[in-house]
Amino acid sequence: MNQRLLWTVVAVISTVAGTPSISRAQAINEASITSQKTSEKNIVDAAVNESNYVITKIHAHKLGDREAATLYIRNIPAFTFLNSVSENSQNKANLAVESDYSNPVEKANAVAAKINDLVNNKVDANKITVSWNGTTGSKSESKTLIERYIIKVDDSELVEINSDTILPDATKNLRQDALQATNRLRRLVGKASPLKTIAGLPPELTKPEKQAVKIKKTSSNKHHTKKWRKAARGGRRFRGIASFYGAYFAGRKTASGERFNPSRMTAAHKTLPFGTRVRVTNMRNGRSVVVRINDRGPFIRGRVIDLSRGAAGVIGMIGRGIAPVRVEVLGR
Repeated sequence: MNQRLLWTVVAVISTVAGTPSISRAQAINEASITSQKTSEKNIVDAAVNESNYVITKIHAHKLGDREAATLYIRNIPAFTFLNSVSENSQNKANLAVESDYSNPVEKANAVAAKINDLVNNKVDANKITVSWNGTTGSKSESKTLIERYIIKVDDSELVEINSDTILPDATKNLRQDALQATNRLRRLVGKASPLKTIAGLPPELTKPEKQAVKIKKTSSNKHHTKKWRKAARGGRRFRGIASFYGAYFAGRKTASGERFNPSRMTAAHKTLPFGTRVRVTNMRNGRSVVVRINDRGPFIRGRVIDLSRGAAGVIGMIGRGIAPVRVEVLGR
C-alpha cells in the first residue's frame, strides 16, 4: 500500500517537472521559426532595395546671395534649383518657415526621385518632351512675356525650367536652356536622340527662331572652316567653358570612328580636325593637360571643348563638372 502511494507521488512530480520543459521547447521552436521568417523577409527587402538603381546626386551650395542645389545625373550637372527669395531681400522682422517648394534641396530631391524611377522602370527616353508653359499679355500698351517651360514624361510633369530652376551653365536664352536640358535628360536617361523644337511656343518666340534659321542657311561657312584648318597647325588660343563625358559613353563610336575610352587623353571639339592636339588649362587652378581631338561637340552654347573623364581628372574639374579653361592648339 505504501509502495503504491510512493509510485503515485513520483509520477505526479515527474509530470509537473516535465511541463515547463515542453513549454520551453515549444517557445524555442516558435522563436526559431519567427526569426527565420524575419530573416527571409529582410533578405527579400534587401534584394528589392539593391535592385533600385540610383543615377542622381545633389550638391547644396550658394549662387550669389541665394541658396541653391545642383542635381547631377550620372555625375553630370543637369539642373540648378534656387530658393524663391534671396537672403538679402527677406524681411528679417517677419521670419517665415520656408515651404518645401521654396527649398532648393527639397526641389532637387523630388526631381531626383522621379528620374531614378524612370531608369528603374525602364521608361522610353523618347517620351521625355518639353513644352511652353509661360504667359503672354499686354500692360500699358506693351506686351509682357513670362517664360516657363515644362519637361514632361508623357503627360506627367518632371521639372519646370524658369527663373528659379536653371541649368548650371545657364545662358541668357531660357528657351535654348530648356531645350538643352531636355536633350541632356533624354540622353542620360536612355540615349534618346535630341529634340529640335519646343511644343506650344507663342508667335513672339517662334518668329526669331525662323529668322535665325534663315540667316544660318544663307551664310557661308567656308571662311570658318579654312580658319580652323589653319589653326590646326598650331598657335591658336581661345577660352571658354569645358565639360566632360565619361563611363556612360565607354565603347561607343566617336565621330572619328574610334571607340570612346574615358581614361584616354582625348576630347571633342566642334570644328578642329581629328588628330589635332590641344593643351587645356583649368583657369581655376592652373592645371593643364594635352588631349587629342577625336570627337565632335559639345553642342551646348557657351562650351568650347568636351574632355574625356581621364583628362578632366588631370585638371581637377570632376567635382564641378564644368570649368573655365584656356585652350591652345599645338598642331597635329
